[in-house]
Amino acid sequence: NIKMFYTIKLLMEGDHTIITAYEKAAEKWNEIMRQPEAANVEEFSRLISVKQFWFESHCDDPALGREIMAVTALARYYKPIIGFSSSMNKARYIYQGIKSSKCSDDLKVCLDRVAKFLGLID
Repeated sequence: NIKMFYTIKLLMEGDHTIITAYEKAAEKWNEIMRQPEAANVEEFSRLISVKQFWFESHCDDPALGREIMAVTALARYYKPIIGFSSSMNKARYIYQGIKSSKCSDDLKVCLDRVAKFLGLID
């Protein structure tokens, strides 16, 4: 994915805007997961469908916002060396919730790439 390489390039250059975008996205996920709707996958799917716009609007580029949304959705449960470990069910829940949502196909493609990269799916 070209955007992912762009993200890596920005990180290597010490671009603080990309770091801030990831930090804000991680905070947004914390906020989303504290909402009562997040406890039920059907309600979570409806909730996350309307939250996609937030991620897209808080980046300079909507495609970058979708990438950051997908990465932060799953990477929050991933640990180096041990992978998802005890958080596997949480990661699968988020993955299934987004996949069954009305989020864009572009976001779902990005989510699949991230899930494959992190070993959540084959």
